[in-house]
Amino acid sequence: MKVLKKIQSIVVENTSLCGAKCIMCPRGKIKYYYGEMSMQLYKKAIFEAVELGVINFVFSGLGDPLMDTKFEERLIHLKENYPCVKIGVTATGHLLNSKNMDLICKYVNKFKISNYGFSKKTYERVHGGVLKYEDIFRNIDNYLNRSDRPYTTLSFLDLGINHDELEAWKLYYEPKTDQIDIWSPHNWAGLKGDAPQSTNIKPCHRALELDNLVIRANGMVSLCCFSVNNELILGNIESELLSQIISSDKVAEIQDIHKNNRVLKSDLPCRTCDQIHDRSDALLYTNDKTMKVGKYSLFHE
Repeated sequence: MKVLKKIQSIVVENTSLCGAKCIMCPRGKIKYYYGEMSMQLYKKAIFEAVELGVINFVFSGLGDPLMDTKFEERLIHLKENYPCVKIGVTATGHLLNSKNMDLICKYVNKFKISNYGFSKKTYERVHGGVLKYEDIFRNIDNYLNRSDRPYTTLSFLDLGINHDELEAWKLYYEPKTDQIDIWSPHNWAGLKGDAPQSTNIKPCHRALELDNLVIRANGMVSLCCFSVNNELILGNIESELLSQIISSDKVAEIQDIHKNNRVLKSDLPCRTCDQIHDRSDALLYTNDKTMKVGKYSLFHE
């Protein structure tokens, strides 16, 4: 067995804790470990990922990375020991206080803010939890006004209940930030809606290229960020080497199923995922010239 391709990017779920209760998130339907990744496990994961050629680390997953009490320690460790790597972070802005702004501006290369409403009523209905409209928008504006901030993307999901605010959100944020993306929601491999009925599917690059690997907060390595109920867990770096996990028979079997168009007849969660179907409608708007509206799909690559 051998690794088919070098992995350049990996998602690190430094924490699975989150202050939001977003209506499109599957958290309420899953049994999951909620907590922070230990520093011992984190250092092992980073070291082994770099050894495999990973140069991009994205702090994301089912939690808000800024809720991590070890967030600063992790950033310092990564940059001091592996200065050539790039760091990305995806968060809501809930904890985008002055300290975290300083950390992001000092250590992070790309910062993505998920923000799905433009009025208090809609924002708090969509995001729920402890997230408060006034705090979020003040934090984001303060951050966007910083001259030392890294490349920043604001992302909006058209969820129906926020559709009427989409244009106002776009007009407000597009001049203030580097990139804005407006998406249709995905179905979280069937946890948040059915997959299309069409049998016309294509192999998923996440399986074939291993370009969406997630190291969960408890060390489990997931093939895909959309599969959150352990069906696509490949192993655990607490007891295994990352190189062994991604070159395992389980990975080879999953890849074979995708290559030979056997997904719909398999027991993989991929069979109920909308991402293997034609999702030309997924990307509704972007000002990133490298992405194409109407063609952001496996069917148009």
